[in-house]
Amino acid sequence: RYFRCQRLEAVPNERQTFADLVFPAPDGAMAMVNLALRRFEVTVYGLTTRQNSGRNPFTERHAPGHQADAVVETTESLQLVIVESAKLTGASEEKIAQDHFKLARAMKDTWIEVVRELVSDKKRPPSNLTVFGVQAFGTELVFLAMDFKGCFRLYDLAMVRIPNSFLTIKKNMSRFLSTCVGFARLVACRHHEFDTLQDLSIINRRLCNRAIANIKVTSTTPKKPAKSGKRKPADE
Repeated sequence: RYFRCQRLEAVPNERQTFADLVFPAPDGAMAMVNLALRRFEVTVYGLTTRQNSGRNPFTERHAPGHQADAVVETTESLQLVIVESAKLTGASEEKIAQDHFKLARAMKDTWIEVVRELVSDKKRPPSNLTVFGVQAFGTELVFLAMDFKGCFRLYDLAMVRIPNSFLTIKKNMSRFLSTCVGFARLVACRHHEFDTLQDLSIINRRLCNRAIANIKVTSTTPKKPAKSGKRKPADE
């Protein structure tokens, strides 16, 4: 639809880019491995939990969590993939950096939330538990993963070009689709590990909950430093 007519805007906005160019390939790949990709302002459960941690429900207002552009969620309500997208063109470096930070923070919150849910179900989390992220900016689609080995580790899995013209469709479409399928299979492989989890004893469950509570919180987005220079007095 995007390529066969010239009636669409030359520079589509963020949502149009995501719906027409970014979403279809990962969505189809996830469907091949029986995983669902929810799209358009999906609440990230882990982030909501963190923002409302320690809140008094009788006196303090519930804080809505950050909403991602798309999320892969299992039938057990475990979120495994967080997706953030920017405009096809014109996205500033600041916007890209902010999206990357928010995505990494959401992945960390999601990892903690998955562990919390598994422990709540009296299951031992897998030692190689991994959550995933996808960031789209410009014509690049970056696939990320995060695990925990003494500290949280964020690393790139792959980067592909988004086909957005007749020329790039011939050049990039095959690799674009195969990368999305490979990524979906990796996510499904990690998800299948949940089927063979061992039960937790009461003592180990308490130890896991204590370890989760001791994880350092990343709550705020880094702010740009204020511009240097003296301000003029108000009466001037």
